[in-house]
Amino acid sequence: MECHHAARRAAELGYRNLYIMPAGIVGWTKAGKPVVTGDRPSS
Repeated sequence: MECHHAARRAAELGYRNLYIMPAGIVGWTKAGKPVVTGDRPSS
């Protein structure tokens, strides 16, 4: 399985400012970073 498949696909769809999180969402939340959930996060 390719580990950066979602980021590559997002780039193909035109998204920019993409970042690979080596520790994944678990590492992100352990670092105390914000997480937004829901269908349409507010900006």
